[in-house]
Amino acid sequence: MRIFREARVHLLKAVFDEALWKKIVGDESLWRRVVTLLNRDGRFEDFSKVYKGEKLAHPYKGLFNIFVDNVAAGIHIMTGEHFYGLP
Repeated sequence: MRIFREARVHLLKAVFDEALWKKIVGDESLWRRVVTLLNRDGRFEDFSKVYKGEKLAHPYKGLFNIFVDNVAAGIHIMTGEHFYGLP
């Protein structure tokens, strides 16, 4: 719980109100599970289920862009140079 609170200490009460979130979730045991999920930034399964043979069990099926056109088209306001489109 300490990590959960410390990670959100900078947020406005309109964004993160622990009492309100607890009230919405309801059950205290469910609240602890929600906090665990949020602390991990998602849902995870046992490591033994990550792979099917040598391949990922749940591969990403969407498009993954490494080059970002919008960033590369931007110009640094101080230097006038274009930004790199790569991370």
